[in-house]
Amino acid sequence: MDSLINTDKDEFYPSLSKNGNLYFTRDNGSTKDDIFFSRWNDGKYERPFPLPDSVNSKGYDFNALIDPDENFIIFSSYKRADDLGGGDLYYSLNRNGSWLPAVHFGKEINSSSLDYSPFITSDRRYFFFTSKRQLVKFPFAEPKTADQIRAALGSYGNGNDDIYIVNLKTIGNIMK
Repeated sequence: MDSLINTDKDEFYPSLSKNGNLYFTRDNGSTKDDIFFSRWNDGKYERPFPLPDSVNSKGYDFNALIDPDENFIIFSSYKRADDLGGGDLYYSLNRNGSWLPAVHFGKEINSSSLDYSPFITSDRRYFFFTSKRQLVKFPFAEPKTADQIRAALGSYGNGNDDIYIVNLKTIGNIMK
């Protein structure tokens, strides 16, 4: 990628549509992350620009997953009014080339910790994401042995970036 995409800022979490259009996160001033779009045209990328305010917010918007057909985008956002605390997952639908206002996935997916890095399987059956949610409660209510503490710290829900899987049928069909 040339300097049109790569700049002196951080560019990360690229996602490609079937036609080669590129979506990625970039610092957009005041250390605020936004989701950018660059059209693949005639064998090269065009100048990227941030997605509209229906997707990008005044907070941090990052880690976008674009549907291969560009019908929807799933991403993380932090500091929105409906954010549960540490950064939540949202989606926006593309209708006739316009991005609709972002929708919060709700408490069924999001937690009070950072929820990020969305991924959908190619058969569109499963949704994966990473979460720093802490289901293990510290300090322990009762004394524990060293082995019990190691087991708790090594389990999911320990606040250390676990990957979660959800059947897409249980959260509705956003691919329509």
